[in-house]
Amino acid sequence: MLYTMSVDGVVCLIHLNNVTNYGSGSVFETTDVEELNTHNFAIHGTITSIAATAGFVVIGKHNGWVGCFRLGSLESGSQGFQYELQEDACNIIDHFVTKMRRRTVAPVRDLLCLEIRGRKLTFVLYENGLLQLWDLFRCTRFFDNMLEGKFSGARFKRLWAGETSDSHVLPLAIKHQPNPEDTNHTITISLYRCHDSIIDVKLSSNKIWILERDGVVLHNLSDPTESGECNFFGSLEPVVAERLFQNSEHAGSDIFRLINSVFPFAKDHNHNRANSIFMRLLSRPGIFHKSVLGATFNDFNKHITLSELHSLDPSGVKEEIISIIEHEEASRGPHSFIYCWKNFCSRYFHNWCHENAPCGLLLDSSTGAIGLIRKSSVSLFRRLSDTEILSYGSLDEIGEITRQRINLSSDLEQEVLLEVLRCTSHLSQLLGNAASAIFYECFFHKPLICPEQIMTSILKVLEVGYISCVALLVLEKRIADHNTSTKCSTDMLLSLRELYRKAGTWDTFIDVVLKHLKFLESQKNENGSDRESVFESIFNILLLLKYMLKLSVQIHMSPDDVSRVQLKLIRPIQQVFKEWHKPFELPFISQFSQLQTDSSTNQRPSDLGLRKRASRGTSSASQ
Repeated sequence: MLYTMSVDGVVCLIHLNNVTNYGSGSVFETTDVEELNTHNFAIHGTITSIAATAGFVVIGKHNGWVGCFRLGSLESGSQGFQYELQEDACNIIDHFVTKMRRRTVAPVRDLLCLEIRGRKLTFVLYENGLLQLWDLFRCTRFFDNMLEGKFSGARFKRLWAGETSDSHVLPLAIKHQPNPEDTNHTITISLYRCHDSIIDVKLSSNKIWILERDGVVLHNLSDPTESGECNFFGSLEPVVAERLFQNSEHAGSDIFRLINSVFPFAKDHNHNRANSIFMRLLSRPGIFHKSVLGATFNDFNKHITLSELHSLDPSGVKEEIISIIEHEEASRGPHSFIYCWKNFCSRYFHNWCHENAPCGLLLDSSTGAIGLIRKSSVSLFRRLSDTEILSYGSLDEIGEITRQRINLSSDLEQEVLLEVLRCTSHLSQLLGNAASAIFYECFFHKPLICPEQIMTSILKVLEVGYISCVALLVLEKRIADHNTSTKCSTDMLLSLRELYRKAGTWDTFIDVVLKHLKFLESQKNENGSDRESVFESIFNILLLLKYMLKLSVQIHMSPDDVSRVQLKLIRPIQQVFKEWHKPFELPFISQFSQLQTDSSTNQRPSDLGLRKRASRGTSSASQ
């Protein structure tokens, strides 16, 4: 059974069959839907809350009224189909309505239906702090309790419940505003303070998950040793922004600037290469939504019906998007190509955020899986892969991977690998997502370009900066790029010298990188979701090695060291890329895109995955 309610007070009960029969945009048979118009029962006024369990719908109103409809368990019009929950020990049955006198007139702020030990129960939370628990079958009240004392003067907003534990304890979380002047709200289990951005809360017997606008906070209620720290899952929005080059003013321009620098004599093909890169980014799972695409088409006055939109195959989608870019470029001028793409991605990202606004959490208590319900999608958290941990994980997690999976033989080798990862990360940040995207294009999209030529051009960009494609900006950009490149070169030189100092010899460095490469190759799978992160990791290592060889004299590499790096590391990597002949669908690397999780969730900093942060508030319990 699925219960819904429209804004005009009509409750619908939808009888679901096999859930695999339904998909996005499914239309229900009229025989599977029961409707109930609450206005037919003289229920008027503002409805402030609704909750349901199989066979029962409970409604709360601003004037404090709480009523129950047995939709799905009794026929409408039969005795007992609808009754009112009020605070009196006696039940006076009048026709099919049970009425009891009430002493509270505070607005109902939240309702919660649960089934505990075979009983269907409802919690009722009023704005003034009155909390009641009712048995829906018997229409009897188990308790009512006024939340006073430290809650004096508070306004109560939301209520969530977890699962009963073996000790028959039911954890409750209550959101309240301590006083009318305080803009913050408080989640109370043992007083957890959160910002006024709380969207939903889910509880199990030992955990509380709090959905905020910028991510999900996980508190462990059974471990009092973490001193107020909590685990944090960053929201998906910054990830989508980064992938669509929305995280900085110049991010989108870097693609075209880098393409023109790498292919200065093939500019006739550079628009096609840029189109291919942007289309591949837009088509990623987790980013591509046809509802978002439709809204973006409307922004550019390309009106298309819903049926036409759903009938588009990938080539049709590409054709429609490219036609928008070409039309915008024609109307704005010959140097507006990259602006048109940036503008399209900006509108797409705006619509993505609107169409995928977070609405609630989904908890599967049997497996511990936790998921996110968005406006137009549902997705579950997953663990980071071992390859992703090496790129985004904490030092402790990286250390665990290096010991258990890469088989480093000593603490020295582990320190050397950490320095290697720092250096590759630094180079990657300097070039952004554009470098690996362009390198990918040279393998799988015509006209094919020699990878060695691309690598040489990318290294030149690191040395002297981009080649500007707009004549008026040449001098200004060259000066800015030169200053940036000089600082980057100095930083990288210092980092490589520190790498050599820790390794002691370049032979140690070669041995460690070889072990790392063997590990990455073991993670490469033709159909696995880890292939993009492996591709990018190997590309970053190759870029670092090539960069090191250009600085060989300055970082104390002998000619023999250079030869060993070329023979033992660079040639095997080149062979790996030659064998990687099949294009792969790039998976969306995010905790909100996959369908798996477990209790030992790994960390990933800020924009992706799980990180530690101090609990906001005065909590005696840890998380």
